[in-house]
Amino acid sequence: MDAVAAAILRGERQINAPLRDARPRHDTAWAASLGITHQVSSFTTEYPPGETRVTNIHRGADLLNNTVVEPGQIFSLNRTVGPRTKARGFVTAPVFAQGEFFDDYGGGVSQLATTVYNAAFFGGYQDITHQPHTIYISRYPEGREATVNYGAIDLQFRDDTPHGILIRTYYSDTSITVALYGDTDGRTAREENLVTSNPVPVTNAFVQCPASKTIDPNDVCATLAAGEQEQISTGDAGFDVAFDRVIDQPGKPERREHYTWHYTMLPNQILVGAGTAPPPPASPPTTTTTATTITPHP
Repeated sequence: MDAVAAAILRGERQINAPLRDARPRHDTAWAASLGITHQVSSFTTEYPPGETRVTNIHRGADLLNNTVVEPGQIFSLNRTVGPRTKARGFVTAPVFAQGEFFDDYGGGVSQLATTVYNAAFFGGYQDITHQPHTIYISRYPEGREATVNYGAIDLQFRDDTPHGILIRTYYSDTSITVALYGDTDGRTAREENLVTSNPVPVTNAFVQCPASKTIDPNDVCATLAAGEQEQISTGDAGFDVAFDRVIDQPGKPERREHYTWHYTMLPNQILVGAGTAPPPPASPPTTTTTATTITPHP
C-alpha cells in the first residue's frame, strides 16, 4: 500500500462527515486516487502559553486534523469543527464582537481559522469566503487573517485542483501549525504590494461608573472615588490595508487577486468613579478648577 494512501486511510475525516464525529469507510484505491503526493503549504501562528483560549485552539485543531477535501469540494471550517460548546470540549475565553471583548465558548478558534486561511492562501486554493477581524490583532498578518462565528461567519475555500487535500494540524504550548498536503501541479502563491493607509489614532472612551460586568469584570468601579479615573484597556489604531495574492502555475498566465480591508479604531477604555465626593476644603481654593465632561462609552 502506498504510504500516503495508508496515512490518509488511518486518519481520514471527510469534510461532509457530520460534526467530524463519524469516519466514512474508503479503500486504498480511493485514497490513492486523490493524488496527494507532498506538502503544498503550511502556516504557523503563535500565542502565549497557558491562556484559556489555547484549550480551544487545540480542541479545534484536533477536530480539524486529518480532514480530507476531495477535488472540487468546498472546505468549511464551521462545518468541520462544528459548534463550540462545553459538551464538545470547548471552554469560555475572550472573544470580540459588537465593539466589546467578553467571554464565550470557543474564544480563540479564530486563530485556528487564520492559520488555515494562510495555509490555503499560500497553497493558491480558491478563496470562497473569509472575513478579517473588525480590529487589528498584532499576532496576525495585516489583512491576511480570518475570524469565525459558528452559524454567522465562516472560512471557506475550494480545492480547485484535480487532486485531493489532506489537512494536518500540529501544535505546542506556544504555536499552532496547519499543513496542507496535495498536488497543485507546480502552482505557487505569494503576497505582493502590501500597503497600509489612512491611520486612525487611538482616542479615549470614558465610561461612567457603575459599568457592566462585560466592561468592568474585576469591579474596578467599586474602588474609585467620585471623578477618579482608571484606564482598564488599551486600544488599537484603525487603518486601511491592501495587498495582492499572485498565483503562478506552469503553462498558465499569472493571476492576481486584490484584497482590501478596514480595521476600526478601538479606543482606550477609562472608568470614571461615581462614588461620594469628598467634602470641600475649609478655605476656598486659590485656583479655579475646570469641570471635566465625561462622555459615556458608545
